[in-house]
Order: sequence, then structure tokens, then C-alpha cells
Amino acid sequence: MPQSGASGGAHRSTSPEECVCYICGSGLWQGGRFRVCVQKQERAASEPFFPFLWLHSPPPGAVPLTPGGTTLVCASCHTSLMQQWQGFQLADVPVLQRLYVVPLNQGSSTPALAPGHPPCLTPQERHTSEPPDRLPKSQASCEACFLCGQECGRDVRVAYARAGVGKARGAMYFPFINLLPCPPGAQGVRNGRVHCCPPCHAILEEIWGAYRLSLMCYLCGAELGAGGEFQLHVNPPGRCGEREPFFPFLTIHPPAPRAKPVDATGLVSACALCYHDLHAQWAQHESQGSATSSSTAPAPASSTPQPASSPWARQYSCEAFVCFFCRQEQRRQGGLRAVTVARLPVFLYAPRGRRTLLVDDGGKLVIGSCVECKAMVLAGQSMQQERDRDREGRGDRRTETESPPPPPTSRPRHKEQLWTLY
Repeated sequence: MPQSGASGGAHRSTSPEECVCYICGSGLWQGGRFRVCVQKQERAASEPFFPFLWLHSPPPGAVPLTPGGTTLVCASCHTSLMQQWQGFQLADVPVLQRLYVVPLNQGSSTPALAPGHPPCLTPQERHTSEPPDRLPKSQASCEACFLCGQECGRDVRVAYARAGVGKARGAMYFPFINLLPCPPGAQGVRNGRVHCCPPCHAILEEIWGAYRLSLMCYLCGAELGAGGEFQLHVNPPGRCGEREPFFPFLTIHPPAPRAKPVDATGLVSACALCYHDLHAQWAQHESQGSATSSSTAPAPASSTPQPASSPWARQYSCEAFVCFFCRQEQRRQGGLRAVTVARLPVFLYAPRGRRTLLVDDGGKLVIGSCVECKAMVLAGQSMQQERDRDREGRGDRRTETESPPPPPTSRPRHKEQLWTLY
């Protein structure tokens, strides 16, 4: 809220007219000063606060932090801080992981580029394709970092504001970037990406690492390891519109415990089993809709606005599954376990029910199992490994005079490990 000259001068020995903004150093005049909090206030728990100001070096003449953790800023800095706070709140970014863009104070030895400062990239360089995480040195410039406003130097990094922009499926992305103001001298968000300096990129990597450690499947709650995250679209993902799989029911489907809610780009994270299961159900709806449309006459204008074949009204089965091993129906959330096995006929051609989950990538199979069956498989695997070690130990102790055992006359013994559990 704006602060009068009297209240602003109560915390310093100089007159109110001599106060400057705690962030940028511009003069604070009567009616143009705003009080901001550095720490959460007990009497106003919903009021925005900015812990980074504890580490900020204020310019000469700024009102020092009060014992209650407040100071005064100008109208421009106040508006910017409040907009960024709102963006972080909407994106559900933890308070201690928020990166605020603030102007350099007027006494800084490395001032930000003025708004009219000419960019250092030519138009041809600006439209050159970019590698996933950094620009070639030939394209590096003196542009400002989109995140902190400092000059990037010769090592310009790339940060992604939405999923699917990076070449790698697991490329890190941060939707809150779309909500940040563009600092002077920096390029804005283009094609879902921005340029940043190496220190800010390193901080983003730390944030992403902490986020990945707690990533859970939205549907079943399974922990998603490296390379095990698949993304489901809540809304039509591209120009193909309704022909690409999307699942509007996820907006009202409660997420599994500790799973991330639908993000600002309309995506949720899922495990391989849940992802392929929903895509298979989508394909089944599509085939049924095509068969219905080709065999029936057009519906009258007074028919239901959202027929069953509409992607927006489809029903999906994701509450339960049938264990591949015991054939018992189990609750998916908290009860589904993934078992990776070799691609053998005993698994490929085993009878499967409608709710049995299996993913075949051409090299291995990922099978949906209940908790008890996976534990039994794990125990069997451990016993098999013990037998293999004993057999190898006896073979090492065999003397040269001993004749080797005769070759098997029936089927060969597979030394390949059939079960890989995670």
C-alpha cells in the first residue's frame, strides 16, 4: 500500500524527500512510495513477501529494513514485484525457489541496458536455430539475461517456458517464465524459450532437480525415475486439434498423493503404464466414433451437444487394473507396480484381460503388477541370483583335470536375466 512521507521518514534520520527506492535507487516522493515485506507477516498471512530482499544490497539513501521486516520501494518496483508474486502463486512455485527480476540500482557498476539500447545480434543471428541449452559462441551477444537482467556475456543459455520445446523429451521447462516481465536489453519469450546467463541456468537446474526428485504419476502415484516420465495433455495439444490425444477429464480427476496438479500449460505427468493405457483407450474411442459416423445418418440439430464420441465427453477407466500375474483386480492408485521383463513368448502370448496393463517397446515389456506379486517376483529373482553366484563359484574352483559337465540335451538354459524391477 502507498505510504505517506511521514511514515516513510519515521525509519530514518533524513527528510522524506531524501528517501530512495530500496531496490532501484530512484527517488521516493510523497504518494509514490510503497511498503513491501521481506518476511511473512503474522497478522496478514496472505500479504506478499520477498525473502530475496534480505540479500539485496540497497542503494545509498534507502530506508533500511525495519525489525518487522519491511521497507519502501517506488511504484514501478512495487508493481513489478506484485505481478511476479501473482505469477509465482498461480504457477505454485515454492517461495524459496522464486527468481525475481529487479532493476539494477542507479549506483551499480554494471547498469542494465537502457530501453533503447541497440541489440548486439543481427536479424539473421536472431532467427538462427538454437541448440537445446546454449547458443553457439558465434551467436553469443551482450544481451541481458531474461531472468536476472544482467549481461549474459559470451555464454548465452536457453531456458524453456513450456514443455515440448526442447529436443529431449525430458528437457526441463518452467511455465512461470511466461509470467515474468522482460528486463531492459533482454529478448522476450520466443517459441517457448528465453535466453539467460549461466548462473541463472544453474539455479534452474537445481530447481528442476528438486522437482524431479518428487515427481509422481498423476493417476497411480508411482515415482517417476529418469526417463520414466510421460506427459498427458488436458486440452488439444496442437493444430491438429481433436485428432491428437487429450484428456479433459483430468481437470476434475483428483491427482494421486504427492503428484503435481495440472500445470499452467495443461500437462500432467504419468508413468509408462498409465500413459499408454489412456492412449489405447483414446484410440478405441476414435475407432468406435469412426465406425459409428460411417454407419449412421447425420444426427438432427436437436441432438445432444456433446455425444459420447466427442473427445470432450469421453469416459475413461483409470481407477482399477488387473494384475498380470494373479489376475486379481486391484486399485490403481497406490496399488500399481511396474515390472520390466524380457520380451519372451511366455509373457507376449499370455492371456490378458481388458484391464491388464502391458507396454511393449520392441525390446522389453513393462507389465502392471500388484504389490504382492512384485514382491514374490523380487524374492524369486534374489534366489535365482544366489544360485547363479553359487554355480559360478563352483565353476571357478574346478581344476583343469576335471572334465566339464556335458551340454544340455533339452532346451538351453537362458543366462539372460528375465526380471528387472524398479
